Amino acid sequence: MSIATSAAYKAGIYANVRQIDAQIDFTFQGTKTTYGDERIVKINIVEEISVLNDTIPSDQLTIVLDNTDGTFNFLNLQNMQQIIASRPQIDVRFGLKLDTSTEWLQMGTYYVDAWKNDPGAMTITLTAHDNMMMLDNINYSGSGKGMTLYNIAADIFAVAGITKYYIDPALKNTTTSTGFKDRLSCRNALQHVGIMGQAAVYQDRDGTVMVKRFATLDASLLYLNYASTQRTLWGYPGASNTILNNTDGGMRYIDLNDMYAIPEITLDKSVYQVVVKVYSVDGSSADSVFTNTSIAGQNGQSFTIDNPLISDAATAAKVANWFIAESNYNAVYKSTWRQNPCLQATDVVIVESGFKSGQNNVIKQTRVYKQEFNYEGYLSGVTESRGGI
Repeated sequence: MSIATSAAYKAGIYANVRQIDAQIDFTFQGTKTTYGDERIVKINIVEEISVLNDTIPSDQLTIVLDNTDGTFNFLNLQNMQQIIASRPQIDVRFGLKLDTSTEWLQMGTYYVDAWKNDPGAMTITLTAHDNMMMLDNINYSGSGKGMTLYNIAADIFAVAGITKYYIDPALKNTTTSTGFKDRLSCRNALQHVGIMGQAAVYQDRDGTVMVKRFATLDASLLYLNYASTQRTLWGYPGASNTILNNTDGGMRYIDLNDMYAIPEITLDKSVYQVVVKVYSVDGSSADSVFTNTSIAGQNGQSFTIDNPLISDAATAAKVANWFIAESNYNAVYKSTWRQNPCLQATDVVIVESGFKSGQNNVIKQTRVYKQEFNYEGYLSGVTESRGGI
């Protein structure tokens, strides 16, 4: 869900005039230094999840800092490997200026893995990623055979040295009788756990690696009745008479007034068929085939799930049905707008589409899967979300 904010934040974040500041903590070899707008030239943050775990993206930070006084000259090519191995940490915050204070929101924890000095501009550009990049470089040789998905995930984190993590308790209820056959990266091992457990794997804003299940978006919640001090929406044709949604005081609502253009809407190809490989203890596998009954005919993509942890037909069916249900929400909404730091990937938001139903603008419930924040003394960005059409 969206990050908790005060009433003053809710009243000010979409105001016609607003001031957003930036701040970072740069931690190198145990020493933490805080820098603000006097040092920050620009920031770009890209955070992304894949609910279906067809990949595990790594969030990225690119930040340009003023280096007129040579503060960052210690970052040079001669000691690059030593510096990267020490994992310099950057914590980013954006703050909304209120009447008498600033409300700061954490934007993520990142670890520097590249930099570029620009002597002409007297700046330095740092590139950093979350823990997913590191997990890709650490091998996992555990078997997992006879273990619950919860215990496998915990073991992966132990091997990788990750101490800040959350594993969905529901994963204690699923056991694999096969386990992994070959050595693989910790990132890939978590991907297999996420797929079998129908859980997304990502790092949250506080630096905690999450393995968390998501409820499939319910098509009956595509419309809502909502009212606030900022804007009022009325029920649309087809709307339920029940209470459908709550947009957290307007925070989880992206309307045209805050966009620079009407959202770009594209339709991904539908998944017609899912093939799940079911493994036996001897390493052999058999294909279980599942058809998407919600689309007519045989047009669409065929997708194969090759996961060594899936060892029975019942689990294969659960995974396939989950994959099909989520993939049916294949309308992608790309909104270029003023942005809101309290919104993060995984949030369910309402997007005003730009289409009309009678006199009303059509709104759609979608799940955010990618957020981009651009800061250069002011904030803007792009929100990409998936939902129905």
